[in-house]
Amino acid sequence: MLGIYEQGVRFLELCGFKRVEDGKYLVLPREMFDIAVFKSAGNILQSAITNPFFGLLSTQD
Repeated sequence: MLGIYEQGVRFLELCGFKRVEDGKYLVLPREMFDIAVFKSAGNILQSAITNPFFGLLSTQD
């Protein structure tokens, strides 16, 4: 579901995913996979799901 939101796509790009075919798809090149990054991303997503105050103090770009 992250991919339907621009910020979700940006999050996936920060995890190593790349846009292909004029941005229509996201792929994760094998050399970009980093288990530590994905564990950290999972922790962030879990916090967003379970903490009602997650992101309350964050700012927009």
